[in-house]
Amino acid sequence: MVEPRHEQLEAVWDKAVHCLRQQLDEELKRFTVPRAALSLLGRNMATFANDTEDDSRYESGETRLRDSLLLRHVEVLLPTLLELGQQQNRDFRNDAVGVTREALARLARLLCQAHGEPGHRPRAVQVYKYLEGKVTELVRAAATRNDDDEGLSVVGVPR
Repeated sequence: MVEPRHEQLEAVWDKAVHCLRQQLDEELKRFTVPRAALSLLGRNMATFANDTEDDSRYESGETRLRDSLLLRHVEVLLPTLLELGQQQNRDFRNDAVGVTREALARLARLLCQAHGEPGHRPRAVQVYKYLEGKVTELVRAAATRNDDDEGLSVVGVPR
């Protein structure tokens, strides 16, 4: 099997995320393109995250971390996925939630690895603080809602 080059992976990642973000700018009525982008990201998250032990392109963990598209672009991907996870279309919302879970699981492993590598520790701390802020923001937003019936709005759970 031929492994894709990093530049090829980055081009695919950019296009998929662009497709998702473009849908946020428009009222989402057709789900074919964003669903395909979610499927592509979800099925290949390990590759985009460089969270695969048997990848022959990387000799060390440091190189894998450096080339991780997920670790590099989490601040763009996560808000997009969180917003898509609030869509009215149940099937699409479930797809977005599934990709969000996969991304967060991969990101957790990457952060543990990055924290152990001195050259990557600052980025690991930066991403951790970003995630901490995102969680705080979501909890505060849920707490300030006026409708008592809503409860805590969690990604993928209808409001």
